[in-house]
Amino acid sequence: MRTVTHSKLETARAQSSSNLTKIGAITLAVAVMVGLFLLLSGNSTPVETETTSVDPCLTLTAAELTQQATSCPQRDEFIAALRHLQQDLNPQLATISLATWAPDRQREIDERQADAISAFEQSDYVAALDEVQQAIELATAQLDMAPERLEQHLSAMTLAFNAGELQAAQHAQFRAAQIDSSHPILAEYGPRIDVLERVQQHQQQATIARSENRPANELEALQAITRLDPARHEHKPRIATIQSDLREQRFERLVQQTETALSAGELNTARERLASASRDFPTRDFSSLADRIDSAVAQRLLQKHLIDARVARSADNWSRASSDYAAVLRIDPANKEAVVGQQDAQRLLGAFTSLETHLQQPIRLATSRVATHVKGELVTLQPYRAESPRLAQLMTGIEDVLARASIPANVAVISDGNTHVEVRRVGIVGQHKRKVIQLTPGEYQLEGRRKGYKSKIVFLQVPLDVASVEIRVECNERI
Repeated sequence: MRTVTHSKLETARAQSSSNLTKIGAITLAVAVMVGLFLLLSGNSTPVETETTSVDPCLTLTAAELTQQATSCPQRDEFIAALRHLQQDLNPQLATISLATWAPDRQREIDERQADAISAFEQSDYVAALDEVQQAIELATAQLDMAPERLEQHLSAMTLAFNAGELQAAQHAQFRAAQIDSSHPILAEYGPRIDVLERVQQHQQQATIARSENRPANELEALQAITRLDPARHEHKPRIATIQSDLREQRFERLVQQTETALSAGELNTARERLASASRDFPTRDFSSLADRIDSAVAQRLLQKHLIDARVARSADNWSRASSDYAAVLRIDPANKEAVVGQQDAQRLLGAFTSLETHLQQPIRLATSRVATHVKGELVTLQPYRAESPRLAQLMTGIEDVLARASIPANVAVISDGNTHVEVRRVGIVGQHKRKVIQLTPGEYQLEGRRKGYKSKIVFLQVPLDVASVEIRVECNERI
């Protein structure tokens, strides 16, 4: 794969080749002009005697060569080579920081360049050209070697990093950055090397936590590693496993806490734990556990209502007892205690209303039909008498009224002696001016009849607790 450094060097070399081409063209043009000058000079002067040819590059100084416009290939080549070295190669050497990682080679190149310039100044063009060419060869060799060295340093860096050898990785990173600090691999591994020491500390913590079976601490250390170095994908499966295990442990813990609270009768706590489990694990089925809690809550509520009903019953508060029994039956319609208790409560509530009504109109108890009915009711209520003071009081009151209603009063029936008097559905009084009869308390109708006169009905109420009553019955309106 082509690296950034290799690309830079190739670009620089392309520019260098272009410059050499230009320099060669200029040198060729100079040589052509010199040749033309010599040709013109030969046509205008006599032919001289043939002499021995001498290389002007070896006999003339630089100033003389310039003055006489004499061509010297070595001189021209040197100038072109030196320009190539200074303008093309030296910047490339600076780019790869040769002086930093290969100071001896940089020093040798600089010395040869200096020797070449010194020889040129002494008009030793052959030696100057040789020195500058050797400097170019050395520079080119180092430039060719730079990509390989860079790859070696990068490889050493990644190997040391993967082995957890921080110092070796930092050293290789430094050496690679000297050649090409913008290389993408350096950009990738630089931040990772910076945090490697902290990552190793967390890795050690995770290892210890795992050996001591502390998954929460291991997870914390592994998550710290991935935050520092997100590229460490090797820890992700373990993180997922720990999270899954911890989640399952939390699920089991919440269920166990719910079960424990339920067994201990701590129903509010059980509901709170179940609510937490439902929020954290919305896809799990908690219906069975929820039903058990609801059943326990209902059973507790049922027991509470039963207890309240018993208390109300003991307090002779049958209205409250009826309400509590009804609440029990809404939870458990077949609860025997509530079924019987509700029946008792309703029976007594009805009895209270009935007996209180009779006591409000005690005279009605003097009526035999009413008295018979009430006496039958008292018989059926007898089993509850000891359980309800209120009922006992009412029954006693009714019994007292019934007893008093059976005591007859003396009723003096007064008439004119001509009117025949009869107590309807009771008996005949006859024709008397005054006759005392005995009637028990109650309401009566006395009818008077007399020949030639309109019959007459007189209503009589014999109150309770009176010894005598007087009433007048006479027919005094003719037909």
